[in-house]
Amino acid sequence: MTQTNMQRRRRRKPSGTEIKPGPDEAVEHFARMIEIYRAVGHPARALIVLRVLAAREEGLRSGEIASNLGFSCPMTSRHLKELEQAILVRNQVQAIPGGRESRYFATRGARDWFDAFRGRLADDPMDMVRRVLARPVAVGLPASTPG
Repeated sequence: MTQTNMQRRRRRKPSGTEIKPGPDEAVEHFARMIEIYRAVGHPARALIVLRVLAAREEGLRSGEIASNLGFSCPMTSRHLKELEQAILVRNQVQAIPGGRESRYFATRGARDWFDAFRGRLADDPMDMVRRVLARPVAVGLPASTPG
């Protein structure tokens, strides 16, 4: 009697061993990683993801992100759309007295991207985030040379 794919997936893995993903799962994972790195490959988007990660459960409004990083609001909105398409941030509209506001939160994908670097960081990865965010921002500008 042959097992169907569904029956194979239902088998439990023996403790202490790791089930390797099938070829389709590996391709999907690789494609997802390319999408994430393409999105965070732009310095402004990488900084936005770090800023939103640092905000944790409170999330941030796009205007807060723009002012914290010294970006224009249109530029920030454009990058947030790219990050939403890559599923690194999510936009949540919340009702507030007198209207509504839109806040951005980090997704699991953003946390996974950040966690990939934990092994290369000091004991406190959020310390690295604070240090990166404290640096002056010159996105898209060539590094100045002493002259």
